[in-house]
Amino acid sequence: MLSCNKSQDNKVMKPKEAIFARDSTAVESYLQQSYNLRVKDSINGSWKYSDMGVSQQIQFLISLEKKKDNDSIKGSYLFKAYGKIKEEGVITGIIKEKKMVIEFYPTSYPAEDKGKAELLDWNEKNYLYMNWNLIKSPKKSSVPEKCKLTKFRPSTGKKRGRIYIR
Repeated sequence: MLSCNKSQDNKVMKPKEAIFARDSTAVESYLQQSYNLRVKDSINGSWKYSDMGVSQQIQFLISLEKKKDNDSIKGSYLFKAYGKIKEEGVITGIIKEKKMVIEFYPTSYPAEDKGKAELLDWNEKNYLYMNWNLIKSPKKSSVPEKCKLTKFRPSTGKKRGRIYIR
């Protein structure tokens, strides 16, 4: 059991040191919650990874949606090779400690055979990139072990540029 009244050296802390330790713990907790909230607010939408340079043209797409009640996420995924769907499934997860831990399973196989992955390393400037890191794969899964997902923004059809008038 840890006591807030002792330092790491097991010495009795002075009141000023105890207040500093308590305040820094509270600030760290607040910053962690704030970071998780920013991630949760930006996670909604579609994310895409594609590699057309390999012999097998592959696409890995995930769609995520935050739940209102807590730090949990739900969604779906789709894996394509040569333009044909090889696998699609369900995603559930929770945001904790600057990453999202998710479980997923293909809809064509039983939910008992779940895979596990981490979504982490968000680009904190605009939250448009994150890394997929596979921890455990379901038995008959084709999802990549590691990849960088980019937030997919559908084209609006509007052209941007400059107009020069003479």
